[in-house]
Amino acid sequence: RYLNRNFRYPDEGLTNEIQGTVTVQFIVDKEGNVSDVQAISGPEQGGLREEAIRVIRKSGMWIPAIQNGRKVKSYKRQPVIFKIANETAG
Repeated sequence: RYLNRNFRYPDEGLTNEIQGTVTVQFIVDKEGNVSDVQAISGPEQGGLREEAIRVIRKSGMWIPAIQNGRKVKSYKRQPVIFKIANETAG
C-alpha cells in the first residue's frame, strides 16, 4: 500500500516507455530502521532504479526479523514493479 501511494513513475521512464521490475536490497536493523538501500537488478535506464531506492528509503519503520524470539538485523529484498498502463480510447 505504501509503495502505491508514494511511488512516482520517472518522467524519463515514461517518455522512453521503460518498464520492468527493480529488486531493491536493504538492511532492516533491530529497531526497524532501513539502511544500505541498493538496487540489485532491473532496468538501468529511465530512472527506475533511483525511484525504487528513493521509495524504500522513505518507507519508514519496518518490522524487524525475529530469530530465537529476539529481534535481529536482516537483509530484505523488495521487488518494485514499473508497468505503464495501456490506456485505450473507446
